[in-house]
Amino acid sequence: MEQRCEQARLATGGAFDARRPDGVWDPSGFVKGWAAERASRHLAALADHDWCVNAGGDVQVASPSGQPFRVGIEDPADRTRLLAVVERTAGAVATSGTAARGAHLYDPATGRPADMLAAVTVVGPSLREADVLATAAYVLGPGGLALVEAVDDYEAMLVGRDGAQRCTTGWAVTSSG
Repeated sequence: MEQRCEQARLATGGAFDARRPDGVWDPSGFVKGWAAERASRHLAALADHDWCVNAGGDVQVASPSGQPFRVGIEDPADRTRLLAVVERTAGAVATSGTAARGAHLYDPATGRPADMLAAVTVVGPSLREADVLATAAYVLGPGGLALVEAVDDYEAMLVGRDGAQRCTTGWAVTSSG
């Protein structure tokens, strides 16, 4: 686990780090996506069955039927409202932000809470990778789009503190709230 967390740190230029500001190793920011993805492998063995694994709002899906899952992306300012809905027949959707858990994401470069954005949602083939990228992009703030844009097969939507949305060039939604 420590090696995978270190790989994630290096891949994100240090924006994702399993070390807390006090220096204690805490892989919880990595484990959720990793564990849900591992659980998904068991479901993948069920041929001809659509499935969705939801881990605290981050999801991994597969739809051999071709019928897409519709995944709602909450408005971080009003969690009863959706900002967008993405359709996925395979892959993952992961969101990082403070709406559900409060200030818990830190900028490893400063040790201070990351607070430039309201939320970041990343879609792509792997929940583990999407979760790491969402956290790193959140920490980087508006510059987080460039990090996700540089990774093949992943796209992101950033929501600013003012509610403004910015997306990578390949981001596509099926409907808006």
